[in-house]
Amino acid sequence: MAYLLIDQKNNIEFKLLGNSNIVIEAGNEYIDTGFIAKTKNKSLNNKVNILTNVNTNILGSYVVKYNLKINYFGVDQTLYRNIKVVDTTAPVLKVDSEARVEIYAGDNYSLPTYTATDNYDGDITNKVNVESNLNTKEAGTYEINYSVSDTSGNTTKDSITVKVKKKKNPYIIVSISKQTLEYYEYDKLVLFSNIVTGIVAYAFDSNYFGGFPKETRMVHWPKIKLDVNLDVSRPIFVLEGAVELGQIDSRTYCSAVKKIVGQYSKEKNYIKFHPKNTIDAKNKYLQMFKDIGVEVEELPMN
Repeated sequence: MAYLLIDQKNNIEFKLLGNSNIVIEAGNEYIDTGFIAKTKNKSLNNKVNILTNVNTNILGSYVVKYNLKINYFGVDQTLYRNIKVVDTTAPVLKVDSEARVEIYAGDNYSLPTYTATDNYDGDITNKVNVESNLNTKEAGTYEINYSVSDTSGNTTKDSITVKVKKKKNPYIIVSISKQTLEYYEYDKLVLFSNIVTGIVAYAFDSNYFGGFPKETRMVHWPKIKLDVNLDVSRPIFVLEGAVELGQIDSRTYCSAVKKIVGQYSKEKNYIKFHPKNTIDAKNKYLQMFKDIGVEVEELPMN
C-alpha cells in the first residue's frame, strides 16, 4: 500500500513518496525516496520505523517496510515498497584481434585469444562460445564468431572476418631510374639493394643504347629461389634479356654492357640474368668481369 489516510478526525496522513515498485540494476546504490507521516501540519516521521533487507549486490526481490505506530491514537499501520534487483547489463567481450585479417593460403594462423567479464558474474571467459568455418588452405572469406551469455541471459557477440588470399608468386621490381632492386614475397619487401642496370646507361650516355628510354619495370618469375645471403655493398647487374626479347641488337647491347661493367663494377659483384638469356650470352657477360679482374656471382634465380 502506497497511501493510507488513517484518521480523518485527526487528519493523520501516511503515504510513500515515489513508486511503491522499483526495479534496480545489480550493483547500483538503492536510495529510498522516503515517505510522509503527519497529522494536520505536524510531522510524525519520527514515529515511523523502517525495516529493510535490500542488497543490490544479489539478484532477487526485497521489501522495505514502513511502520507507523502511535499508541495515543491507537495507530499501527505498515506501508510496503517492493524492490527488485536485476541484471540487464550485457557482458564485456574482448577479442585480441583486428576486425578484419588477411593471410595467405597455407599460412599458420591461430584463433585470437579473448576475455569476457560481467558486471554480476565476474570473469566468464570460460563461457565464451567460438564458431568458425575458417580454412587456411583455401582462398576465400571466412568468419570467426564469438558469443557469451551471463546467468541472466544477457548476450554479447563479436566476429572477425579472415580473408585467405591465394599465394602470389614472388617477384622483383627493378627501378631503372632509381637504380634499385626490390624482392617481394607475398607483397612484402624482403630484400632491397642498390644496383647498376644496363638500360639505365641512357642516363649517363645516350649512345649506350641509342636513346633507349629510362623506365621502372616489374619483372615476374614463376619461381624465385635465393641460395645466397646477399652482400648489400656489392652492385647487382641486372641483364633483362633485351637481345633475346628483340628489343635491341646483340652488338650494341654487349658493347654497352661491357662499358657499364668497366665503369661501375667493384671488386665483388652480383649479376642477375633474365630467364631468356642463353648460356652463350651468360658466359659472354661473365667473361667481361673476368677480363677486368673482378669477381662476379650469379644470383641463382630460376
